[in-house]
Amino acid sequence: MSQPLPRPGDRVRLRPAAGGDIFDLALDGRTAIVSRIECDLEGRRHIAVVLEDDPGADLGLMQKPGHCFFFAGDEVEPLASEE
Repeated sequence: MSQPLPRPGDRVRLRPAAGGDIFDLALDGRTAIVSRIECDLEGRRHIAVVLEDDPGADLGLMQKPGHCFFFAGDEVEPLASEE
């Protein structure tokens, strides 16, 4: 059973699927904040996140490239607020 998608503002740990690109390797295990949920033309949902420790996180929240990353629902692990 799949878990519900996180909501904007939720904290998550990134767990990219195997076989991804260099960004997936670099971002594996990092913590991030969900900025929004987007849906593509095929109806798939994508979770847009900004890294917690990114000094340019404000740019990611403005949807600027290089500071916002997209993951599938099964590639993020919800975190409790104190983690």
